[in-house]
Amino acid sequence: MDEEILLSDLEGEEGTTTNANEEDEKVRAQPLTKDTIKEGLSFLCRTGDRLGHAFIKLNLQHKKLNDIAAISGYIHIPPALAEG
Repeated sequence: MDEEILLSDLEGEEGTTTNANEEDEKVRAQPLTKDTIKEGLSFLCRTGDRLGHAFIKLNLQHKKLNDIAAISGYIHIPPALAEG
């Protein structure tokens, strides 16, 4: 009898997990913004001329972006190196 109670409790939890996944899929993709770029920048290195410093890595994973045009102004982060 204890097993029946546990199984029914688990069945209810599975239903809420499915609903949460459906809500995640409904989130719309967004364009890349300067704030999102600031949050994802990392790996500070010297520039090629050794006179300054620049972030050379950008992590955009799980951001559901549909446009990364805003990255074009960051010369030390080519789009191929932006993770996402």
